[in-house]
Amino acid sequence: MAHFRRERAGKLYRIHWWVLRDPPVGHPRSAVVVQLSLSVRIAEAFGAKDRALMPFEELAQIAANVGYDALCIRASQAGIDTSLERRLEMVSLLDDLGLGVTMVTGDVSTAANDDDASAPLRNIRPHLDLAQQFRSPLVRVMIKTDSDIEFAR
Repeated sequence: MAHFRRERAGKLYRIHWWVLRDPPVGHPRSAVVVQLSLSVRIAEAFGAKDRALMPFEELAQIAANVGYDALCIRASQAGIDTSLERRLEMVSLLDDLGLGVTMVTGDVSTAANDDDASAPLRNIRPHLDLAQQFRSPLVRVMIKTDSDIEFAR
C-alpha cells in the first residue's frame, strides 16, 4: 500500500511516496516534485468543451489567490486557433501572477474525444508551438486507433 507525505518547498510540493514493506534491494525510496495545477475545464460550459464560462483573466486570478501553482490550458481558453497576440497576453498575465502551465490541449476535438480527437498527431507542430509559447512541458494528444500509434512516435 502506498502512502505519501507532502512538504511545501517554495511554490512546489515535494511528494514522498513509500510502501509499507521495504523496497527491493538497491531501489531508493522516491520523491517527486509536483505542481498544484487547476484545469480550466472547471470554467467550461457543461457538455460544451468549446465554451468558457469565465474570462481567463478572472480564472487565473482566482487560481493564484487560492494557492495554485499552475493552470492546465484547454482550447476553450487558448488553443491553436487563438491569435498569437492573445496567447502572449495570457502568458504575460500568468507571469505576473506567478502561475505556470502544466499541459495544453490545443483543440476542442481532443478535449471532446470526438472522431477528430487524434488529428493533432498528424499535424503536431501547431500544438508544440502552443506548448512552447505557454512554456508547458506537456501536450495532450489522443490515440484512438492502432493507426494513430505510428504518428505518436
